Amino acid sequence: MMVITIGKGQVIFFLVLPISEADKKKVMTVGMDWTGTMGYMFAVKPLDDVFIASTLYTLAMPTYIDELPSFIDTLDHLYSWCNYHVHIKDIVLEAICKREKESFFSSILRSSTVTTTDVDTSPNIYLTPTRSRRRRIESEIQNEEQEEYQDEDE
Repeated sequence: MMVITIGKGQVIFFLVLPISEADKKKVMTVGMDWTGTMGYMFAVKPLDDVFIASTLYTLAMPTYIDELPSFIDTLDHLYSWCNYHVHIKDIVLEAICKREKESFFSSILRSSTVTTTDVDTSPNIYLTPTRSRRRRIESEIQNEEQEEYQDEDE
């Protein structure tokens, strides 16, 4: 039961991500539970406002050499389990990156209206110097150039 509860939590996490509707239909938790050499694979999938847990496959680890032929089914199911997780990783990773970008930009837009005292954060605002300051800077640069020129003549 605890494994299924964890699966439900994972599905809820996936569904709040910015995932397309087509991909949301593919999102479910696929897990395994083992007792000794026997186990089963299950899925937890949302259906409207409830979560349905269903058994997908039974799994068995061979304990004797004559059980090896039946182990092929277990290997096939484990391979499917692995491929599903690789596929879902691609969907979730893309959604997480999208959410981080949205979060970053919304924090910038929010922070532009809030005064911050944190010296490590940048308000991302670049100001052009005022005319009087620009003239003063230009004048200082010209004075330095003239002094360098005069020093070269001496």
